[in-house]
Amino acid sequence: MEYNIYDLMDEFADEEIELSPYNAADLRRIEELTMKKIKEQTPPHRAKKPARRLTRMVLVAAIVAALCAVTVVAVSGNAAGKVTPADTARAGEMDDKTTAAFSDGISTQQADIRDANGNTIQLAKMERVPTDPETAQRLVGGYLMALDNATMTVEDDYYGTYTIKLENMLIDEKGAGIITYSVENPKGVYSSTEGFSYGEGEHTCMPHVEVYEPSEEAFQRSIDTHIGSITKIYLDMENTTDTHVQAIMYFAICGNYQKGDPIYVTRGSVYGGDAQAICITPISYVPTKTFTEKGGTHVNVSPLGIHVDTGDLTGDDLRNITIRYKDDSEFVVWGGGINNSTVAFGGMHYTDADGKDRSDNSCHNFNRLVDVDQITSVEVIHSYLTDGEYNQTNVTRVYEP
Repeated sequence: MEYNIYDLMDEFADEEIELSPYNAADLRRIEELTMKKIKEQTPPHRAKKPARRLTRMVLVAAIVAALCAVTVVAVSGNAAGKVTPADTARAGEMDDKTTAAFSDGISTQQADIRDANGNTIQLAKMERVPTDPETAQRLVGGYLMALDNATMTVEDDYYGTYTIKLENMLIDEKGAGIITYSVENPKGVYSSTEGFSYGEGEHTCMPHVEVYEPSEEAFQRSIDTHIGSITKIYLDMENTTDTHVQAIMYFAICGNYQKGDPIYVTRGSVYGGDAQAICITPISYVPTKTFTEKGGTHVNVSPLGIHVDTGDLTGDDLRNITIRYKDDSEFVVWGGGINNSTVAFGGMHYTDADGKDRSDNSCHNFNRLVDVDQITSVEVIHSYLTDGEYNQTNVTRVYEP
């Protein structure tokens, strides 16, 4: 018999454990310290035979260990990293590397993950569809930005210079986007998809998208204003060699993100003293379209992704997102054993003035381009616990133009 771990854990509750309030700053600080420790023990370039990646469970265990073993001490002053502005004053053109982010060339294979008894854990299935350059150009080509002068270098005493070069970028009005980039080193660049699902992977000198410059003060400001981001890296294996990694950053920004706000492609750690960032101020945004439901909440949809106004529910409670089209076809973004979201963010959690848990919104980036003008409705199913009891109740909301 096969089990879905998410379904199993949905039924689990331990009332004897009292959790302290969620604090994104503390978790991020612990993650920084944990990854810094891992980095200190791992050379920036690995041999051709890659070590098995840290699974998510192992990483969680490492963070838990950090909670037990590390005393978090505030760094005196305001630690900050180096920031280089990127030139985005030039419109880009859809190329094969950018189109690949929304097509079927990226693997949908699932990692072989097993439980403590050796039984395979069934993951949600991802379904990618082909996308031709002409369709990509029609839907988003006019908003593509070429990132000139967007380069970071990382020096290593033994392996020499790694060059991270950002190439093209798309971002919608709500902060869903992609960036294509490469990492090069004549002496070799480690990369691997082992242990990952859906085409995700890892490589030397992995960057990520942040909504703040690499400084402690700016990070705390993002927490106070309820804005955050999440990044996932997918490897373009067809264009990756021993000395060149070609990759795609899918990123989602949740919270009080506004058009015109800069984003920072960051590598390294402020706390580790090696942070670098490329500052990007977008010059164009893929438009979003608003769909509303009778209760007054809304979703914003672009060809790149969907932002859900969760209202009185939290983004973590989403069970299903389905988009329906004029030709009666549908696109299941998430739910029912399907995961067609490249990256998802449950929203910035905080406690309001009445002491109630809130999240600003939930965002899911698509693994394909969506023609927004062909959408007739969006169905979102939430679940929540009734009256503090462990009784799950589903709420279905249908959003229309």
